[in-house]
Amino acid sequence: MINFKIVAVIVVLFFLQVEKTTAQQEIDLAGSWGFETDVMDFRRSGVEIRGDGELHDTITLPGITDQYHIGNRTTYKYYDRLTRKYEYMAPAWYRKHVQIPESWDGKRIHLYLERAHWLTAIYSGRKEVNRNDYISVPHIHDLTGYLKPGQENIIDLMIDNRYQYNTHKWDHAHTEFTQINWNGVIGDMKLVALDPVYMDDLQLYPDVKRQQVTVCLSLVNTTGKPFTGKALLEVTGHGLEVKKEMEVASTDSIINLETTLVLGKKMKLWDEFSPDLYQLQCSLLSSGSEEVKQRKQLSFGMREVSAVGDDILLNGHRLHLRGTVNNAEFPLTGHVPMDDASWEHIFNILKSYGMNHMRFHSWCPPAACFRMADKMGVYLEVEMPMWGADAKPGDEARNDFF
Repeated sequence: MINFKIVAVIVVLFFLQVEKTTAQQEIDLAGSWGFETDVMDFRRSGVEIRGDGELHDTITLPGITDQYHIGNRTTYKYYDRLTRKYEYMAPAWYRKHVQIPESWDGKRIHLYLERAHWLTAIYSGRKEVNRNDYISVPHIHDLTGYLKPGQENIIDLMIDNRYQYNTHKWDHAHTEFTQINWNGVIGDMKLVALDPVYMDDLQLYPDVKRQQVTVCLSLVNTTGKPFTGKALLEVTGHGLEVKKEMEVASTDSIINLETTLVLGKKMKLWDEFSPDLYQLQCSLLSSGSEEVKQRKQLSFGMREVSAVGDDILLNGHRLHLRGTVNNAEFPLTGHVPMDDASWEHIFNILKSYGMNHMRFHSWCPPAACFRMADKMGVYLEVEMPMWGADAKPGDEARNDFF
């Protein structure tokens, strides 16, 4: 039984892991893409729209169909919401020719789309290679084996912004009443090459009382062979430098590691008045090599959230939350901004009114929002793309999606 009272709201107060990954190879996919609408969803049923299999238009990504006047031109005005100039809700096809370097031979190749709306799928001819329907986090497609190093490859991306689940139509993650139900890709979009053993996840858990942070690292081993190596950890910031080495030796395909880094009595705490951040760098090396296979960097704040009666405590002090609600309303674009500068502007306005927190009603903002909230001392309350009616039992596919 799923407890939707717990699942429905994700409280992300005062802490973010801002992830930067280096020591890997990337190809930026921003720019011109082949494009074609497919209102009748012909291509997935095996019917070529114009008979030759080509895409006959172009579009610039990142971007959405609205900004290129794609869809039905609106000749009326809504009385209950802002009116889109052009409305498109159907599958659309995007194509990119990409030269994959020979040096990527033997690598894991992932396609990263920071935010897409709603279903994305990669096709080879009429065969689906991979699909993803996340609406709150990036879409990552593993295209290893499909893309061939040393030659030009074609990426055929299908995006379907129709409702994939029977969710409440007021969810601000996709409603026409605030953030529009757009089709396209926004934010970063790139191909990433990783070694066959790579860091899949890195999470940090501050412990203020013990003056330490717990590091949870998950590795993926796709070789089918034993892997030995080490993960080098280093925390820096405010004159602090703490290092630690974790040995790795496992035959598993998923390798989970955990350790703690003691920061000591000079550790600074994070709150809205002093948003002091530390940086953790994790470097993965294979046994007998000093070459860094992969490196991840996270920023984090040391804070403790607790409750006494009706009071929320931050670092042992009562917290007075003074905030507003964001419903994903961005009328100039119809979609959330993905850059740091935009969120810095938003939070400067918030703080100029003496507020210290923002609620994100039934949607999740992008990484840029978390980065700037951590930097500027803003508390976030982030929710899943659901309303109360979505918590009703009986739709297992929708529940699994949440």
